[in-house]
Amino acid sequence: MENPENFQIGEIVWTSFGGKSRWYPSLIVELYENESAKVQYFNYNSVPGMIQYKNIISFTDVYDFKNNNKIRNMKKPLIFTKRDLRSIEEAKCYKNFPEDKRLKIFDASQNLKRLYKKDFDAIILEIDNNLEDNDYDDIKDELKTLYQTLKDFDETNTVENEKIKPIKRKLEETSSLEFFNSERLQKFKEKTDLEKEEKLIIPKEEPVSDKEKHIVVKEPKRKKIKLDTEITLQDKFLVEIYSPKNLFDDVPIHKICGKCMDETDLLDDKSNFCKDCTGENDEYCYVCKSAIMNDNESEIITCNKLKCSRKFHKLCMNNFFPFCKENCPSHDCNSCKSKFSISNADSLVYCIKCPATYHQDACCIPAGSKVLSTSQIVCPRHKGDDEKKLKLKISNIGWCFKCYKNEDTLIKCQSCPRSYHNECIKTLDSENNNEYFCECITDPLPTYNTIVWSKIRNYKWWPAVVMFPWVVPLDTEKKFKKIDREFCIRFFGTYDYYYKTCEQVYRFDTNDVKFCVYKSSSNKKLSEAFKTGIKEAIEMDSILKSAYVTMSKFKRITSNKIVAPVSFKNFKKELRLVCNCKETDENPCGQNSNCLNILSFMECDNDCPAKEKCQNKIMRHKLGVKLTVIKTDSRGYGVVCNQDLQPDTFIAEYLGELITEEEHEKRVKKKILQKNGNLYFYKLDTDVIIDAEFYGNESRFINHSCEPNCISRKIYIDNIPHIGIYSTKFIPKGTELSFDYNMDLGKKCLCGSTKCKDLMQNNDKTCVLKLDGNFKKLSINETWTNIASNPCMVYKCLLNGRIEKITQTCNTSCESNSIYTPVLGECCGKCESAVCVDEKNQRGYREGDIWKSVDNCTIHECLREGDQLKIGSYKKKCPRLKNCPVENIEIKECCQYCNRLERSSRQFIEVEVNDRDSYQSHPCLRDCVRGQQLTCNYEFVVEAYETMSKACYNCPRNKTDCNRPHCITADGMKRSIIVVNRMFPGPIIEVCVNDTIVVDVRNQLHSESTTIHWHGIHQKSTPYMDGVPHISQCPILPGQVFRYTFLADNAGTHMWHSHLGLQRDDGLVGALIVRNYEDVHENLYDFDMTEHIILTNDWTHVPATSAFTAHHHGHGDNKPSNILINGKGKYFGNMTEITINEVATTMSIVQTSTTQSYSVHETPTENLPDDEELLTTSTIDDFVTHRFNLVLNDTSEHERVKRALLPPDFDSPLIPYEIFNVNQGYRYRFRHINAGFLNCPIQISIDNHTIIPIATDGNDIEPREVTFLVSYAGERWDFIVNANQTIGNYFIRARGLMDCDERFTSSFQMAILHYHGAPDKNPPIGKPTYQLNRTGLTLNGLNRKHGEINFTTVAEVKATPDQPNYISKIEPDYKFFMSYDFYGKDNPLFHTSGLYGFNQVPFGKIYTPQINHITMQLPKEPAMLAKESLDPTFCNETSLEAQGINCKETFCECTHVLQVRLNSVVEMILIDEGVTYDANHMFHLHGHYFHVIGMDRIGNNVTREQIIEMDKMGKLRRRFSDSVRKDTVTVPDGGYTIIRFYADNPGVWLMHCHIDFHAEVGMAIILKVGDYNQMPSVPNRFPTCGDYTATSNEQQTSKSTIIVQPLFKIIILCILLFGISR
Repeated sequence: MENPENFQIGEIVWTSFGGKSRWYPSLIVELYENESAKVQYFNYNSVPGMIQYKNIISFTDVYDFKNNNKIRNMKKPLIFTKRDLRSIEEAKCYKNFPEDKRLKIFDASQNLKRLYKKDFDAIILEIDNNLEDNDYDDIKDELKTLYQTLKDFDETNTVENEKIKPIKRKLEETSSLEFFNSERLQKFKEKTDLEKEEKLIIPKEEPVSDKEKHIVVKEPKRKKIKLDTEITLQDKFLVEIYSPKNLFDDVPIHKICGKCMDETDLLDDKSNFCKDCTGENDEYCYVCKSAIMNDNESEIITCNKLKCSRKFHKLCMNNFFPFCKENCPSHDCNSCKSKFSISNADSLVYCIKCPATYHQDACCIPAGSKVLSTSQIVCPRHKGDDEKKLKLKISNIGWCFKCYKNEDTLIKCQSCPRSYHNECIKTLDSENNNEYFCECITDPLPTYNTIVWSKIRNYKWWPAVVMFPWVVPLDTEKKFKKIDREFCIRFFGTYDYYYKTCEQVYRFDTNDVKFCVYKSSSNKKLSEAFKTGIKEAIEMDSILKSAYVTMSKFKRITSNKIVAPVSFKNFKKELRLVCNCKETDENPCGQNSNCLNILSFMECDNDCPAKEKCQNKIMRHKLGVKLTVIKTDSRGYGVVCNQDLQPDTFIAEYLGELITEEEHEKRVKKKILQKNGNLYFYKLDTDVIIDAEFYGNESRFINHSCEPNCISRKIYIDNIPHIGIYSTKFIPKGTELSFDYNMDLGKKCLCGSTKCKDLMQNNDKTCVLKLDGNFKKLSINETWTNIASNPCMVYKCLLNGRIEKITQTCNTSCESNSIYTPVLGECCGKCESAVCVDEKNQRGYREGDIWKSVDNCTIHECLREGDQLKIGSYKKKCPRLKNCPVENIEIKECCQYCNRLERSSRQFIEVEVNDRDSYQSHPCLRDCVRGQQLTCNYEFVVEAYETMSKACYNCPRNKTDCNRPHCITADGMKRSIIVVNRMFPGPIIEVCVNDTIVVDVRNQLHSESTTIHWHGIHQKSTPYMDGVPHISQCPILPGQVFRYTFLADNAGTHMWHSHLGLQRDDGLVGALIVRNYEDVHENLYDFDMTEHIILTNDWTHVPATSAFTAHHHGHGDNKPSNILINGKGKYFGNMTEITINEVATTMSIVQTSTTQSYSVHETPTENLPDDEELLTTSTIDDFVTHRFNLVLNDTSEHERVKRALLPPDFDSPLIPYEIFNVNQGYRYRFRHINAGFLNCPIQISIDNHTIIPIATDGNDIEPREVTFLVSYAGERWDFIVNANQTIGNYFIRARGLMDCDERFTSSFQMAILHYHGAPDKNPPIGKPTYQLNRTGLTLNGLNRKHGEINFTTVAEVKATPDQPNYISKIEPDYKFFMSYDFYGKDNPLFHTSGLYGFNQVPFGKIYTPQINHITMQLPKEPAMLAKESLDPTFCNETSLEAQGINCKETFCECTHVLQVRLNSVVEMILIDEGVTYDANHMFHLHGHYFHVIGMDRIGNNVTREQIIEMDKMGKLRRRFSDSVRKDTVTVPDGGYTIIRFYADNPGVWLMHCHIDFHAEVGMAIILKVGDYNQMPSVPNRFPTCGDYTATSNEQQTSKSTIIVQPLFKIIILCILLFGISR
C-alpha cells in the first residue's frame, strides 16, 4: 500500500491504533515510505504517534465519519468522550486554516498552552500584544480564531479538569513515575479515569439503501504518489537523543519523607526523614536508614566532603557503592559519574531509599524510577509492594559474561541476566551457586535511550532501545499491566513494544551478537527481522555513543581557563570604572539608566555608588539563565532556554581556554590534519582567543544562524574583557538559541532561516566555484567556462574537491591580408579577410579600428570614403615647451616633455591653454606616468545664458546645428541658466594624480556672486580653496577674478559646482576627473575615455530661485520636471494622470525666461507615436508626429490622459539623445556623476546589459555585476560596461525616484549606447514610458533594509583590500547622534509668527528641515579667516541645553558646530526620523572620506531615542573591515547610517544635505577639526569680507584719515629729496 489516499503533510485526518473503536482527530506531521505517517493529536498534549496508512481516514464531520464503510464494519461501537468532542471542534477549526500554515499554527499553539495552560483570555491577550515582532505575526488571526473557538466550546461544554491536586500518599500507593505529571495523568490511569469519563457511544447504523448511497458525496480518488521523505532511524524509534522535555515537568515542589512518605517542607539532610520520624539524638546510615548510635565506630564511614558529614555502615557502602572511597555517593551523578550531566543539567535529585544521586535530567535518571518531587525519586533498586506479590522471572544468558564461552555449567546471577563460569569468578562454593549475586548492584542502571539486550519467553535475546515515557503510544501503555519500576522497550527489527525491569535487561555489546544469531532457518521471516534488528542496534548504539563522547569530552568550567603564556597583563586597558548612579535612583545601573559603565560596555565594581542595588553586575555574579543542550535534527547539538527571555537578557558567558594567536594557529592546523570541522574559537582581544572545545559551558553548543535571536557582546569586568551572550528579542521557553558566527568557512549554512546565506559545501563529491559573488556547483571531472566574462578560462573539478584553472591559448596569427576576429562566446576567434591592411606592421584591420604606429607617433584609423575603405593617419599633437633647459627635455611617445623632477620632486610643469571653449586637447589630458606632475591652468567665465539661444541656429530641425559651439539645448524648453564658458555641463577638467590645478574664475554675472566647490577634492593643506562661501572664502563679486590653486591628490571621479545659492541647479556644474597611473581594476576594462562620462541632473523649467521662492512663499512645488543626461534629452511631459475637466479647452502656458506663450487647442489629433526618429537627421514630418497634444472627448468627463498641464515645448521631442559609442567585444569604463539638486535619486540601467560598479566617490570597491545602480545627488559611481551584445542601439535609462517617481512627475531620460556598425536609428520602442519591466540586482537601493533580496545597500559593498583603514578601533574618540526630519515651526524664512505662522495659514505650510532641531546660520565672516573671533557665536545641542533652550519646542537658528581633535576617530550616526514625509536625504562631508560601517531601515519612522537604545544594546550593525569609503551617502527613511572617519585634515569643514532646497534653509553643520594653530595660514592677499556697521564718528575719522595720509606722505618725500640734494 503506497499512500492510497494521497495524504499530505498538514492534512487533518482521523487516526486509530490498530483500527479499534477509539478514533482521534490528528494532524499529519511527516510521511514515510514504510506506509506510515507521524501525526500529532489534538487536545492530547501534542503526543506524537506513528500510524499505518490503513488506520488513517480523511477528516470529515462526525455524521459523515460514522457512515464510512470502515467505521460501519467495526465490531465495537464508536466511542467519543467529551475530551474527544473538544478535539473534534479543534480539528474543524484547523480545517479552515491554509494547509501550509497548519504546522506553524500547531507549534505556536503548543507554546502558548505551555505558557498559559488553559487561560484562553491570557493567550488571546498575548497574541494581541506580544506577537508583533514574532515569527508568528503572519498567523495571529488564525491563533485568535482557534483560541476563541476553544474558549466558546469550554463555556458551553464542561470538560473534566486534567489536573489533580497533590495529596499525601504512601510510596506503595503511587502508580508510576508519571503520577504527578498532570499532563499525562489520564494516559496512564487505565481504569479509574476511563470509569470517570462520561462515554458517548455511537451505535452502529443500519446499512443505507442504494438510493441513499447516491446522495452521499464522495471525495475524488487521488493518484498514488511516491514519498520522497526518508525516515531516519531516530524517527522510526521516536528516539530523542537529548529531549527538551523533562521527567520533572509539572511535578510537586514539596518534599516527601523517606520513612512515612508524607509531604513535608523540612527534612533531615542526613536521613531524608521528617521531624516526626527522626529521633532527637539519632544518627542514621545514609544507605540502610538504620540508627548507628550503638554501632562500632570502626564499622562507620563518615563523608569527608565539606559541610556533609553523613555516616554509613562500611558494609552498606561496600555492597552498594564500592566506587565511593571517602565521599558519599550523593555528591556525584551515579549514571555519568561526573559533576555535570551529558545535557549539562545542574540540579541533582536523590533517591529517598538510598544515597543514589542523579542529574535532574532524563538522560541520567535510571529507567523505571518513580518521580516524587522536583528533587526526589525512588530508584529502580527498590521493589514496590505490587511487585513483591509477583514472582519476577529473570532469564539468564547461556554463555559466560566474562569469557564468552558457551557451556552448560554456568552460575546465574539472581539480580540480572548475567552468567559466569565458577573458575572465571573464583568466589563461590558449589553449595551457594543458586544464590549468587554479581557486581551488577554497583553498575550504573540502564537509562532512557540505552540499547539493551532483552528476552521474551522462548525467543532469543533481542536488541531493544529503552523509550522515553512520553513517546510510548497510548494503546501500548493500556495493553500491558505495567507495575512499578517497569519501563518500555522497543525491539529492533520487529518494532514491538514491551515492558521490562532493570533486572531483566543488560546493556548492549556487539561482542554478544555472535551468541544470539539464529542457527535455525525454519522461520526465515523472524531470522531476517533479527538480522535487521542487529544492524539497527549497532547503528543506533554508534549514534548514542558518539553523542555521549561529543558531550562528555569537554570539562565544564565557571570561568575562563588561562593557558600560558596568556596572563592578565594581556588585558590591561586604560579604562576607568566611573559610575554616576546613586543608590536612591529608580533603576540604578540598569539598562534604561544613564550609567556610564553601561554605555561603555563595562560592569560596575564593588565600589559602585549604587552598592547592593547595582544592576550592572550580572556577569560578575554569574546570573545567567538555565539552559539545556539538545540534539538537533541536522545541526548536531544545540541549546534551548528553560524560561522565557525578554530582549537584551544576559544568557551566559562564553567560556573556554584563553590561548594566544600562535597557539590558535597550531590548533587549527591540527584540526585540519584530523579533518575536524568543529570550531569553538572566539577572538577575545588582540592576541587572545577563546577555545571552548575542551573546557567550556553550555554556550559552546549555541548554533549559528543568519537570523539569530542572540548576540555576542564584549563586556569589561575589572578591565578584563569577557564575552556575554544576550537575547535580541523575546524568546519563548524551549526555543533554540543562536547567534551569528560572522565566519565564512565555505560550508553550507544549515540554519534554515529566511535570510540564510546558504553557502555551499563540498560533502557530496562536488566542487564549489565562487565567481563574482555567485556559486557554481561542479561534479567530479566536470569542466565549466564562464562565457560571459572569460571564455578562455576553464574550471575543472578535481577528485580532492579543489578547482583547477586551465587557461586556453589561441593562435592569433593570420596572413597579411587577413585579420584575427574574436568570436562572441568562444575563447578563440577566426581569421577573416581584412578591409584595411597596414603595410608597415603587416596586419589587417576592420572598419572603425584604431591603432598606433610602432613609434607611437601616428594614430591610424580604418575609414570609409564612399564605397571604399582607406587608412587615415593623424600625427600626435604634442604640448609646447616653455623655458625648459635642454638637459631637462625628455622624449616620450614622440613628444618632448620638460622633466624637472631631478631637481625638485615638487616642481611642476606650467601648462597654458588659450582655448577655453574646449579643453579636449588640454596637455594635462594624457596618459598618467609615475613621477610626472604638471600644473594645469584653466579659465572659467561665469555668466548668465539661455537654452535654445541664437547660437543654436535651426536646432533641432537641423540636428547638426545642435552641436554648434555655445548651443545649449537642454530638453528643448527655453529658460535662463548660469554656465561656465557657455557650456552645459561646464568644461571637463581631466588631470593626473598629484597635478596642480589652477583655475581662474571670472564672475561676469550682472548682480550675483559665486564660488566654485571642488566636490571630492579634500583640499589638504589648502582649506581656503574649498569654495564654500562664509566658511572658506568670501563670495566672488561680479567683475572679480578668484584663482583656485590646489593639488589633485586623490584620484577618482569628482565634479565641480557652484556652492552659492542655487546656481548649481541652473547649470553651474561640470566633471573633474583625476586619473591614477595605477588602477587595481585596469584588467577589467579596455578603455577609459572622456566621451564615456555621464553627468545626470534633475531639471526644472524655471530658474531655481523662482522655483524655490514659489515653493516656500506661494503655491509652487519642489518636484523636478525632467532629467538630463550630459545637459540634453527629451521632455516627455508629466506621466501622472489628470482628468480632462481639470484642463481648460484652451490654455496658455507662459515659458520661463521669455514672454513667449504656447497654446493648446481642442482640435483632436493623434496620440504620441513610437519614438523611431533618426539619430543624425530629422524632417519636419518627424517633428509634426512628435507634437504634443491632448485628446479631448466631450462624451466622457472621466477620461484620463498621461500628460501634465505644462506640455513639452514645440521643439522638445526633436532634441537628440546623448550618444555613447562603443565597439563590440570591448569593455568600457563609464564615470557617472549625479549633479542633482532636488530629492530625485536616479536609477541607471542599460537595456540588455548589466553593469559592474568598480568605484564610488573616487574609492575602489570589489566588482559586482548588477542590473540597476541608484545614485543620489553628489554621488559618483564608476562602472564597467561590457559591449558583448549584438551590434545595435540600446537605451541607457535614467529613471527618477522619490519626488520624480510616478506619484509626482514620472521624470525619466534616455541616452543611446551605440555599437559601431549599428544603423543611425533609435532602438525600437513604443511610447516612451516611465515604467520599466525588468528585474535584477539593485545596488544602493532607495530606502532599503540590510539583507533584502535583490537589493544591496552601500554598507554591504566591500572596499578593495589596498585601501587604508584607520577607524577599526572598538570605540571612537567621538560619537555623535545626528537626527533630522521636517518640523512644523515658525521659521522666519517663510512663516512670520502672528501674521502667517505655521499654524495660521490654511495652505502652503512649509516644514523646516533641521539637524538635531537646529537650523544652520552661516557666519557673517568666513570661519577660516575669522577663527577665534567667531567661537562665541558657535552652538550645538549641548550648549543650547545648558542655556535652558528646548529646540524641540522653539525654532533654533545659530552656527551649528561640532569640534573634534586632530587625528581623532569620529563616528556619526545619521538618523532619518521619517515622520513627516516619505523622503530621502544624502549627506556630503567636505575635507574627508568616511567609512560607511552601518546602514539599515527600522520602519516607516524611528526616533533618536530608539536608535540610542539600540546602540546601547549592541543592535546597530557595524562592519569595520572592508567598509567602503565615500564622501556622500544616503540615509534610509525611518532608518540610520553610521559613518566613521579619521579627522586628519585640520580646518573648518561643512557637512550638509546635498538637496539644495534643504541646505539653503539650514540643513547643515560645521565640523571644526583641530585647533586654529594647527590649521594652515591664510594665503597672502586673500580677500576678506564681513558686516560693516560703523558709527557716524567712525566714518568722520575715516574721512580725515584719507585726507591726511597722502599729505603726510608728500611731506616726507620732500624732506628725503632735500636731504639727498644736500
